Amino acid sequence: MKPSVKTILWSLVAGVGVAVLGAVVAALFGTWMNGFSRESATLFGLGLYLCFILVVCTGVILSKLKK
Repeated sequence: MKPSVKTILWSLVAGVGVAVLGAVVAALFGTWMNGFSRESATLFGLGLYLCFILVVCTGVILSKLKK
């Protein structure tokens, strides 16, 4: 089954949106976590964001496999 152009473009837009959201989360954690250094807080925020994305992607894949 060949993917349509609409599906490919939607996937690209979704990927860019997820990347931008990750940058925003990292920047916000850099300012929210005052007790850490800025680098540590940013890495902590990115780690939490990546864990969230991993859980969501796993859920989507598993739900597609059950169909």
